[in-house]
Amino acid sequence: ECQDDLVDYVQSAVTNYRLIADYDTRSNCVDSFEALIKRFNAAFTSTSTVLGANNYFPRWVTVFIVSLYMVIGGQQAISGSISLGMFLADVRVFTEVGEAWGTMYKVLLEMQTCFSALERIVRLENLPTDVPQRAKLMRSNQKKTNSQRRAMEREGKRAHVDEMPIVVNNLQINASGKGGGINHKGELRVDQGTLVALVGNRGQGKATMLKVVSNVILPRTDVEDPGFFMPSHLRVLHISLEPMFFKGTLMHNLTFGVQKGTADGSPERVRRICERLHLGDEVLNVIESPSEQDWSQVFSQTTKGIINLARAFIANPEFMCIHKPTQTFDESLSHEVMKCLVEFKVKKGLLTDQSSWCLRRCRTCIFTSSESLNLPYVDSVVHTSRTHGIRILQKEDVTPDMFS
Repeated sequence: ECQDDLVDYVQSAVTNYRLIADYDTRSNCVDSFEALIKRFNAAFTSTSTVLGANNYFPRWVTVFIVSLYMVIGGQQAISGSISLGMFLADVRVFTEVGEAWGTMYKVLLEMQTCFSALERIVRLENLPTDVPQRAKLMRSNQKKTNSQRRAMEREGKRAHVDEMPIVVNNLQINASGKGGGINHKGELRVDQGTLVALVGNRGQGKATMLKVVSNVILPRTDVEDPGFFMPSHLRVLHISLEPMFFKGTLMHNLTFGVQKGTADGSPERVRRICERLHLGDEVLNVIESPSEQDWSQVFSQTTKGIINLARAFIANPEFMCIHKPTQTFDESLSHEVMKCLVEFKVKKGLLTDQSSWCLRRCRTCIFTSSESLNLPYVDSVVHTSRTHGIRILQKEDVTPDMFS
């Protein structure tokens, strides 16, 4: 347990180092770490003492048994009940049996040292997961997709999956989930090939709605109809507000979501998208560099936000869910980002090969918005609130108080 606590603390300190540095609590962390080391050393000393004694235990038992037999067997040899050769052979047998038993006992002790780690692994592997719920939701989407295709065929229409809308109807989220028991009344229908803005006051569920649509938060799956439908062929991408990076080159970070076998991650397209989003020379000069750095500490917040969007455009999914794509940008860059989203929708991908336009699926994007400058670019506006639920609004019906 002391070792697990020590490892957990180190992992937590590494993960939250930025927070520790910002609040200047390094000394407190070092003190806590030293206390854990002292506790670990004390436990290690105690455990080593017990293990050392355990290693000598089979030898002590062997000596005791051989000594006892020498007393008993010696008397029998003196009285002539057994021969001297038999007595010496028995002593040899007892000694070898003791050595073999000692070896087995040592193996068991070594196995015992692994029990605590094994116990933790088993406990972690058996923690509840959302895999069954995700599988059930995926099967529900597949069933509805096939049902709608068959309905199109019965009506004499061409079964085109691009004509199936994304539907959220009377959304319910379990109280034990991240949504905290949210119940959104009303219906949200998002046609493929459209750009949709989610608006609403702070704390009224627009971010939660976006997370449900992108499968970050799951709707209730313990009911017959979860109130959510996403055509099963769509590749959905969730872009969080906080930019994230992993250890690797900048090119690997930018092409992280690119599907294998496509030209979406070609260096030329990556560079063009970065230039289109007005990334400066400090980024363009290191795109193809083999250098591996902590990019979250290298770039400014604005630059990280642009890279976050660039990675999404480079991945080129069929459906994008973005949290406040223009929040950290100035007005000029915000308009350029919205123009890129419109091009992503119209041309079925940003800066893609237009000769294969007719072969690609529709591109759809839904995003949360806290500023009115995004509205001229969108096809529809959805307002969410805990009081009125989900409402489809006309652009002219959107008021400034909906962005507060």
